[in-house]
Amino acid sequence: MAYGLRVGPRVLSVRVEEPPRGPVLGVAAIRPGAPVVDVDGDPAGHVAHVGERFLEVSRGFLEPSAYVPLTAICEIRGGVVRLGVPAARLAEPSWQRRPRSGL
Repeated sequence: MAYGLRVGPRVLSVRVEEPPRGPVLGVAAIRPGAPVVDVDGDPAGHVAHVGERFLEVSRGFLEPSAYVPLTAICEIRGGVVRLGVPAARLAEPSWQRRPRSGL
């Protein structure tokens, strides 16, 4: 969906992505294999494991898993887990260390 905004003699167009459809769900609804997207809606991986305080997110065959705190989840809707951080954050070493507890 795109919208136009007139600013002086120019028209700026803005593209708005449709949000995932379905009800907003709680953490208990997260299942292994669920797609994970970042704050911009870009793919970040898939849920490998759901823990008490962290999600293990598989980021691909050659990438190490990321351990995402549940507090970083922005929304769960239509079977998609949306994070409140960019996907690049999952590549940081602090997010790739397996937590001592809560997983």
